[in-house]
Amino acid sequence: MKKSKFEGYSDKLLFKFLKEIVTLLEDEGINYATMKFDDEVSVIFHDSLKKFGMDVLSYIDQDFLFVLIKRNISILQEDNLTSSLDRPTCSEYSFDVSASVILYQTEYYEHKISSYSENPYRIVKVMEDDGNFSYYDGKLTNTDVHDSETNDVNIEKNTFYKI
Repeated sequence: MKKSKFEGYSDKLLFKFLKEIVTLLEDEGINYATMKFDDEVSVIFHDSLKKFGMDVLSYIDQDFLFVLIKRNISILQEDNLTSSLDRPTCSEYSFDVSASVILYQTEYYEHKISSYSENPYRIVKVMEDDGNFSYYDGKLTNTDVHDSETNDVNIEKNTFYKI
């Protein structure tokens, strides 16, 4: 399980980072007590920590800082750190994603037929013409995807559960 690099930082250093983030959030008119994590908040996290020499923040780092702010709202209203920060713990989650995809593919099915002929191809063709043969009744043995189009991808919100 991947964890945030900030877990190893001292409360004093984290407090400095959080105060900088909170200041930028307030400058942008975002109430950090009620904020939701979104693209705008992500940009503010990045911008606020650039002055500390951090150009890139991973998503797990942003998540850690976001939850740390939410858990320490009263402490962040003070000018100095007066108590320990309430730190979150990392957990692993599983979730589902549904994708609506159009596939252009060749499917290969294995069929069996009883016949007295050495080559029953003509019998199967007649069965197909008469509507008495369906390719999908066989056993799917191989698929060769030529092209695909993804129409819609949904992260299924109600499928998250802690592992």
